[in-house]
Amino acid sequence: ILQMILAQDNVDVNIKDDDGNNALHITATTGNFVIIDPLLQHPQIDVEASNSSSVAKFFTPLWLTVSHSHKPAAQVLLEHGANAEAADTLDRKTPLHVATEKGNADIVELLLDHGANTETHDQRGFAPLWAAANKGKEDIFSLLLD
Repeated sequence: ILQMILAQDNVDVNIKDDDGNNALHITATTGNFVIIDPLLQHPQIDVEASNSSSVAKFFTPLWLTVSHSHKPAAQVLLEHGANAEAADTLDRKTPLHVATEKGNADIVELLLDHGANTETHDQRGFAPLWAAANKGKEDIFSLLLD
């Protein structure tokens, strides 16, 4: 059904709800690969679209996927050109900061494989390496140093 809807000429795949979320943002939070993949096949999908929220903190679909620890969804977003460095607009945390803070070594490795910069600093001036050290994530600390 989704593919039939997406095949229609007048479909706006980037239309947003009242919170500024498009279908890709909503799907990114669930990690539902069955829906993410067809959305990403649409030629007009914006993988870098930021949403909006009541706290003036905007996120890309990749950022949301990483924050919910959905590695397969993060992988397909990266394969479709999502920017591994796209930070949120308030704290300036990149997906690598978030994956490090969550202790998700698999996603950290995935982001590094797609060009995430270990030296990018958040709004407080901290790089992901600091988060790994601060939270005692030795495995991630080692990944970030390699």
